Amino acid sequence: MYLENIEKIKGIIETKDIVIFYVSSTGCNACESLKPKVEALAKKLEIEFVEAKVDVVEEIRDVYRILAAPTVALFVDKKEILRDGVFINLPDLESKINRYKKLLRD
Repeated sequence: MYLENIEKIKGIIETKDIVIFYVSSTGCNACESLKPKVEALAKKLEIEFVEAKVDVVEEIRDVYRILAAPTVALFVDKKEILRDGVFINLPDLESKINRYKKLLRD
């Protein structure tokens, strides 16, 4: 889900158990090539996927301390648990998400 409002982003993070927050930038080729892979992972694992562009929703730089794009932040129970940027290892990310999902179920 692409969002252009910081309050909507915060709202989803506050109300969902697990959220992948994908931060990209307009004109970023790496962002565009990675996005469908991260989005597919979120769909496969049945968790919320939220995207925002750092040059559109500029507040996310300060609120979430975004220094580069692409950035993937994983939120579990409203807390940022994991952050990865630029060189994102998708199998490792999937493994970590599965561990958190298991903890939430137990």
